[in-house]
Amino acid sequence: MNAIGLSSRDQALGLPEGSVRALLALALLGLFAILVSSVLNLRPERRTYSGLREGDVTTLIQHNPDARDIVQRQEGDSQPPTFQVEFYSAQRQDDFAKQMLTLVGTLMTSVISFYFGTTTVRPTADRTRIPPASAVRPQVSPSTAESDTPSDFTITGSGLASVTQVEAVGPPGANPVQATNVNVVNDTRVTCRLNLPAGRWTVRVTSGTLAPVDATPEIDVA
Repeated sequence: MNAIGLSSRDQALGLPEGSVRALLALALLGLFAILVSSVLNLRPERRTYSGLREGDVTTLIQHNPDARDIVQRQEGDSQPPTFQVEFYSAQRQDDFAKQMLTLVGTLMTSVISFYFGTTTVRPTADRTRIPPASAVRPQVSPSTAESDTPSDFTITGSGLASVTQVEAVGPPGANPVQATNVNVVNDTRVTCRLNLPAGRWTVRVTSGTLAPVDATPEIDVA
């Protein structure tokens, strides 16, 4: 995985996201498939009884209510006549096999629905999530400007796609200056324009409803 660039340090065993979950799902399905296969292949031993008299045959059938495919043959010409009876009982095995097939079908549906359901919802949640403040590490350039002159600035960092406001905070007593022409280029770049009086100003970036984050370095306005 590492050789072809698919490994992930944040996931279990370094595998791509969802790999372990998929392996567990396949292992569970394989386990129950083997179990059902073994159940369906069970063949009860065919029973054979010889030298039975007519009353014995009736008693044998009464004591084996699940007997199937009963074959009764008369043995020779002995008096009183004797019989050979063959049968097998597989009704219970058949019922158990049907129950296992139903159980496996239900498990397959649940596992597959859970696996594909979580993998479908996760990307949607990631796209709509607002990046945390710790993910935004903005830097502003240039770091110098002329006083009372509109100047263009570029803010770079990460998690900037949801930036809603840019302002500059100056020396004590000075009112913050709101940036104009704020343009969110992409997740790592924002451009804006500021008209600042003389002094040292700090650019402050606000993303959605998160607390404002100060960009570095300060802007030296002369």
